[in-house]
Amino acid sequence: MIINADDYGLNRTKSRNIILSFDEKVIDRCTCIVNTDFSDECINFLPEKYKGKVGLHISLISGHPLSEKMMNCTQLVKDGTFKNKNIRYFWFRLHLRKKVKEAVVDEINKQIDCFLNYGFILKHFDSHGNVHLYPCLYKIFANILAERGFVSCRGTTINERNFVKRLLHKKINNYYSKKISRLERYSDPFRKITNDELLEIMVHPEIKEEKIYERDSNILLSSIALKKSEAKK
Repeated sequence: MIINADDYGLNRTKSRNIILSFDEKVIDRCTCIVNTDFSDECINFLPEKYKGKVGLHISLISGHPLSEKMMNCTQLVKDGTFKNKNIRYFWFRLHLRKKVKEAVVDEINKQIDCFLNYGFILKHFDSHGNVHLYPCLYKIFANILAERGFVSCRGTTINERNFVKRLLHKKINNYYSKKISRLERYSDPFRKITNDELLEIMVHPEIKEEKIYERDSNILLSSIALKKSEAKK
């Protein structure tokens, strides 16, 4: 079981919350966005001792494109910034137009290049909004990341109750499993955890009254870390 904090580099506050979470030993890993106004600054103040615990958080729905092809892709970019509605654009499509697909491929590679140029060595990835698990994108992501030597990624949730979505999730996970050696299914913090599951608990650390909470569930991160330690017994 891995406790992963998303969105390092999104802004200063989120990044400092993640560093504090590392300091307090309530997370195991984080994933970093490399295409925001704050990415460079936040990566530079990341303590060296945590650099080996940072994976790549690819973003196609916020921040600035790093590739020229994507910068010129008007379907996804406006005024040099990814459109907020991109998540809906991707969700309602099974396939991408040729020019959009080419821009996506180029952008993913440019963000990988940027991540590696910062000196990060952990070959793990996920994505902002989990778009790497969307029907029109998962094969693109899996093929590129496998070619670039990434060995682990976030898979689909284990909590899906809808039958059709469960079938889709199985298809996506099976494809990733053929390309990536370590697929981590993700779960919410409320679920009963057993030690034989390769799980990721996705968290977004937030500081309230000098304590670290998971933003969406409002659970203390220390209690999630305790759940992890109990599952090992």
